[in-house]
Amino acid sequence: MVSDEVKKGAIRGMTAAIYYHPEAYTTSGPKLMGRNAAGESFLRGFLTHSQSTEFWAQVQNMDHAKHFAQTVQSFARTEPVKAVDKNSMPALAEVGMPH
Repeated sequence: MVSDEVKKGAIRGMTAAIYYHPEAYTTSGPKLMGRNAAGESFLRGFLTHSQSTEFWAQVQNMDHAKHFAQTVQSFARTEPVKAVDKNSMPALAEVGMPH
């Protein structure tokens, strides 16, 4: 059942933080697994259809954050990209929904 808030578009601007590791979101790696295809498909759909005003990633290291930002830009998205690593976890409080 769809809530009244969803029907009214209340979550339209909600931001999600995606736990991002480059290997998990690509099918071009050395060993293709179902999770790679699922991750790539999810990210493609999210970046194509999201109405977010910014994109967040929780990453193991800042190299992964750079990769995430490049991926966001490859979908012609111009919104800011923010990253959280183990040293900045409290920043996740700004995000509406960690994934």
